[in-house]
Amino acid sequence: MIGNGLNRCYSQPIYWGNLLLKIADYYQVTFNSDNPFPLEFESIVNQILSGEDAPSDSIYRELKQRIAEAVNEQKPERESIHELFTNQLSVNHILTTNYDYMLERSYSNIWTSYQLDKEAKEKKYSLYRQTKIGPKSFYHVHGEARYPSTLCLGYEHYAGYLTKMREYLRAAPNMSDRVRNIEQRSEWSWLDLFFTHDIYIAGLKLDTCEIDLWWLLTYRAYLYYSNDSGLKDIMKNKIVLYHTDSTSRNVDLFKHLHVECIQVSVHNEDYLSTYHDIYQRIQESIVSRAEMG
Repeated sequence: MIGNGLNRCYSQPIYWGNLLLKIADYYQVTFNSDNPFPLEFESIVNQILSGEDAPSDSIYRELKQRIAEAVNEQKPERESIHELFTNQLSVNHILTTNYDYMLERSYSNIWTSYQLDKEAKEKKYSLYRQTKIGPKSFYHVHGEARYPSTLCLGYEHYAGYLTKMREYLRAAPNMSDRVRNIEQRSEWSWLDLFFTHDIYIAGLKLDTCEIDLWWLLTYRAYLYYSNDSGLKDIMKNKIVLYHTDSTSRNVDLFKHLHVECIQVSVHNEDYLSTYHDIYQRIQESIVSRAEMG
């Protein structure tokens, strides 16, 4: 699972705060960098609405379109850190919270001619939608640029998404049956991977505003520690978070959420070397787990 951290390895990365600042400047409203991203997005929306003669919720679509256009054309450099994570790691499922296509573009030139499925079932949320390239599947869990309406930006979207996640995971069959029979299900979500596959998280700060991911981790921990439907005996996957923020939350918090948190230091703002280190750690862990069976 990849966050925006990998994009920081480039000379001109796109920062979410800068995107909102540009939008605020365009609409001539105020911007406060101290606010969490989703709240500031909602603040900008409401400031724009308060100044209109005929306010409409179409402003959400308009702002999402602007952000989608800003990130859609990003392309990785040759032999980039993205190529290392997509081409060299022995994984078939790649999840990202990013809206851009840096990962797909780094993996294969085939993607440049990829056409979106115009009949995609999901128009707003992102439980099932994926891009399949060869053996690898790419999931944009917070939406993707070519579907602007799917971008998870404000709390209105986060709350609706969380509702869909809860409905999906609490519906039949129960989690132990899902874990046992994941390969036989005709339709499943990236959410299932958190219960059936090892998840390595890199480049993702996991701000507390990301209520969907925090709920998923806490719900998974609850099911495991309460031994729901005998889950302790069959849920053998692990989740490992590689954290580059030295001021991050206490490691014990993640331990209590059944998540392994590994702090990786960044020296002199050299994120490229840091993510090379993280890549190596993940690769070694994958090999070790495979040898263990």
